[in-house]
Amino acid sequence: YQTWIFPGERPMFALLGVRGQTILVDPTSRLVMVHTAVRKQPSSPGPSELGALWRTVVSALGT
Repeated sequence: YQTWIFPGERPMFALLGVRGQTILVDPTSRLVMVHTAVRKQPSSPGPSELGALWRTVVSALGT
């Protein structure tokens, strides 16, 4: 996993695996989302759908 820290007022970070595994964390609202995956190739088509889902979850459930 590589760790990525998101810029912005609200501290959030993600752990990204080479084959699509993702852990997204919002410490402020104590939310964690885990996406399990096993891609055949270690390339990413783009995390746009997963990112959109995460932003929607944080918006709906975050404090």
